[in-house]
Amino acid sequence: MSKRMILIFASILVGVLAVLLLVVVTAGPDADVVATMNGDVQDVEAVVTATGGYPTIEVAEGTPVRINFKVNSQSDLTGCNSKVVIPAYGIEKELRVGDNFVEFTPTSAGTIDYACWMGMIESEINVTR
Repeated sequence: MSKRMILIFASILVGVLAVLLLVVVTAGPDADVVATMNGDVQDVEAVVTATGGYPTIEVAEGTPVRINFKVNSQSDLTGCNSKVVIPAYGIEKELRVGDNFVEFTPTSAGTIDYACWMGMIESEINVTR
């Protein structure tokens, strides 16, 4: 292999790695969200976008949770992501532009699945002790 071919290959490889790093760093909605205490409630803000999924959320057991599925504009809502369901707590929430709160108290450590109403956008709430 000539030096020129090696340089071309190395340049392509560096470019691909740079793009992959950019995708990982700017993942946005797929990044984990950890609840913050606000008085006696764990608050979570999960921003909903048309191009992203729902985030994995971390909360503590035994303390009330208030999740805000925040929608910044009408263009962020799709036919799929416009309704969130958390089956373990019987929650179904139609999303609108602005703040969309759901509240529940996780009773035990583990994983709570949640998704869009179609089950195509899936994520989880990790409950810690």
